[in-house]
Amino acid sequence: MVKVLDNSGRLKKSLRIFEKRSTLSILLIVFAAAGFFVTYDQLHKRQDIRQNAAPGDALTVDASNTIQPFTRLLLGQDLVNWEHSWGKPFPNEIPNLSQAMKEQGVGLIRYAGGLWANYVGFDRTVTQRTPYTDWTRNGNTYSFTYGTAELESLNNLADSVGSEVMIQVNVAQNDPSMWADMVRYTNIERGYSFKYWELGNEFDIDAQLNITPEIYAERIKAYIDAMKTVDPTIQIITGVPGAG
Repeated sequence: MVKVLDNSGRLKKSLRIFEKRSTLSILLIVFAAAGFFVTYDQLHKRQDIRQNAAPGDALTVDASNTIQPFTRLLLGQDLVNWEHSWGKPFPNEIPNLSQAMKEQGVGLIRYAGGLWANYVGFDRTVTQRTPYTDWTRNGNTYSFTYGTAELESLNNLADSVGSEVMIQVNVAQNDPSMWADMVRYTNIERGYSFKYWELGNEFDIDAQLNITPEIYAERIKAYIDAMKTVDPTIQIITGVPGAG
């Protein structure tokens, strides 16, 4: 007995696969050709522009025509208060510093010193304390101090440069009344007009303080209320994170 093999099904299946692959190949060729002609057309237009440009043509900029000036606040200087600790001069007593900053056009001085801001306090009765000399106020312990003498020097420097001041505020030790008193001392009593106040610094790095977003949000509300009650014109800046 002879067995007849019917391969028509396999043949039809192979033809279908071939047709699909052929269609895909044709589409790829069409897309590649279209891309080539678009690219060629763009290059041709660029070449035309170059060829049609008159010899000696140049781009000129009128530097005297100010279209949109940048605010001076965009150029800031971070001054750290440990720079004048241990007998070093206060900010305004550093030779030529104010002249250099004025020539550079510095519009904002950020003052405290990074993570020191999470351990600094204010005491209006103290002109200066040696750093890492712990002291307490309202149940909180501080390692550093905003001395009244350095704040006066900072204000004189800012006046000389013609810049605004941003003071870093400690919200790690929770005492809004302390910082409301500093606003009162600097802006109301002494007339320093420190405009910007930054609440805390890099709590994601200073993790030992365990300042969660919830704790931070609760505290800054109390700080804002207390500080702006003393001087409504101040601007509150939230603390920066250390990580991107």
